[in-house]
Amino acid sequence: MLPKSRKSSARTPPMVLCQMPYSSFNRNQPTGTILKIQCRCGALIVDSTDCLAHKAHLTPDQCRFGVLDAMDEQVINPLSNGELSKDDASMRARNIIEAATRTMWQCRSCGSLFIDAQDSSLQCFTPENANNRKDILAS
Repeated sequence: MLPKSRKSSARTPPMVLCQMPYSSFNRNQPTGTILKIQCRCGALIVDSTDCLAHKAHLTPDQCRFGVLDAMDEQVINPLSNGELSKDDASMRARNIIEAATRTMWQCRSCGSLFIDAQDSSLQCFTPENANNRKDILAS
């Protein structure tokens, strides 16, 4: 369970440093682009590869069953009926999952969460307690 947090809107917004506008990062990031988020605490959050312990992918609850249904209808059924190759099924499944997810990052210094919102803006949520865990996105 996430600690109770408050949206940090009264302070200066976090600075996002990347090679292209943030709004196009999540869905259309070109290979080699490095995302850097300057946290309010001064720490730099770097997203330059996969399998990062401070990064996660958020699927809204309203999308969950739609994703599962789309996997059945657009991947599993066509694959089992011979209408789709294994490679095409893999790519289609990845596209379905990616279309429903947004990215989030956690500052490992202060524990703030940065979430890619529906409008592709970066929203920051700061823990109320400095003792909150700073590794909640790690597996």
